Amino acid sequence: LSDTRGKYNVKEGFVEVDGFKVRYVEAGKGPVIVSFPGSAGLEMSTAKDMLSTEYRVIEINPPGWGPDPVLKGERDMRDMATVFVHALDRLKVDKFHLVATSMGCNHAMYAAIQFPERVLSLTLEGGECFTRPQDRRPQTPRAVEAQRAATEGKGFNSDYSIWAGWPAFQWSENKWWQTPSYQARLMQRRYVNNFPYTRNAHRNEMLAGVKNLTMPTIQMVGDRDEIMKVSVAQAWKEQMPQAKFAIVAGGTHDLQYTQP
Repeated sequence: LSDTRGKYNVKEGFVEVDGFKVRYVEAGKGPVIVSFPGSAGLEMSTAKDMLSTEYRVIEINPPGWGPDPVLKGERDMRDMATVFVHALDRLKVDKFHLVATSMGCNHAMYAAIQFPERVLSLTLEGGECFTRPQDRRPQTPRAVEAQRAATEGKGFNSDYSIWAGWPAFQWSENKWWQTPSYQARLMQRRYVNNFPYTRNAHRNEMLAGVKNLTMPTIQMVGDRDEIMKVSVAQAWKEQMPQAKFAIVAGGTHDLQYTQP
């Protein structure tokens, strides 16, 4: 949630579950909205601040993402979705509305498929679930080389500037601290931390399972999204025709700030 913690009474904590120490933040009271973040992990958000005036908003941090230390060993996104729901058990949360961002939409889909009776609705922003190669914005050659080196176990260049320019920098008045330098460091950290998360091991299971989901679902993508193109709408319509799809005018990949 945002940096105005005093106003929104944000608290941070951990739960020990399934062998993981799962970090979370929460604020507000009322019906529960659970947030699965993108690969940046826990992030401030104007939208979550607004929602916490009427809801109990809980964001779960995937272990090893965002502020967490890097974890060793491969982790499966389907199995981690189960860990997050077990963490919610520890927080005494039964049914909840689920909001997910970017890569976190994979976690959300697996949670909804495995626990459909608990997920009241799905709100997905810039979801990576069904993105095709043609739906992605091009990366800089230096970023491509950095990713290749990481997958081969060669580590990362200590010069974080290899990430500058990808994704294309998008300034937002609401997110004044995100400078090009900040974004480059953030992207480097994301790739260092997130390579151990396997996204596609159960893709066929996901593609079959989403067809059976009946909770209200909407996928949104901004027309200024710096990672994916609005053509992703076609992929979503093919894979999950029962869901609504919205192209948000003026929105970047971080819709919770640019169009909260």
